[in-house]
Amino acid sequence: MKGSLQKASYKDRAVQEAANNKCKEVNAATLPGRVKFVFGPKQEKLQEIARPSFAKQIAHEASPILSKIVVGKKDVNIAGMIQKLGNSDWVSQGVDFFENNAGICPFCQQAAPPSLKESLDAYFDQTFLADSESIKTLKANYAADADTAKQQLDVIEQAKPQHLDLAAFKQARKVLDVQVKANLEKLLKKQAESSRVIALDGIKDAGDAVLKLIDAANVEIKKHNKMIDDRD
Repeated sequence: MKGSLQKASYKDRAVQEAANNKCKEVNAATLPGRVKFVFGPKQEKLQEIARPSFAKQIAHEASPILSKIVVGKKDVNIAGMIQKLGNSDWVSQGVDFFENNAGICPFCQQAAPPSLKESLDAYFDQTFLADSESIKTLKANYAADADTAKQQLDVIEQAKPQHLDLAAFKQARKVLDVQVKANLEKLLKKQAESSRVIALDGIKDAGDAVLKLIDAANVEIKKHNKMIDDRD
């Protein structure tokens, strides 16, 4: 306000500044803290919080194998019996017992005719095996991606970074963890019963809630670091 030592000129200058000053307004309540920051002991810069990614988990939700009814071929002589049972998954699981028992029926303990193995192999053909492998791979990938995200969230929670609302972060993470756990259970059922149609719970909203808290903390961290730069 140089040159405005007289009341009249000071008033004119104040009115002029009020009308023309385009500087960003600052909440007066924050000024004491900023003064203390600037003129107090030197502070260190803060590291921004790394944002975890849930993109891969979300992408798995659209896998076409989830809604595919995976069963064997219907034009094989044994298909009629399996369809009558109404549970090809049960028969599929029984094949492993049959093969591990050297061709002996695990129920009656009698030697099975060679045609039975041939019929089972024909029913559970390469398409069935490929689809079953796709289910197994999907479950493994989802579990691995979920574990990667969990480790990233663990690091954040254990670090207790400044400016992060830790209580809200833990609550948002809890919601996400419940959904991820439910999806892993669904994938386990799909692997055990390949004819089952499932839909994974969408985790985007829960993931966004976690990221929103991290982003808000990073905004404050950037402000902190900028004040240090300005001070220097």
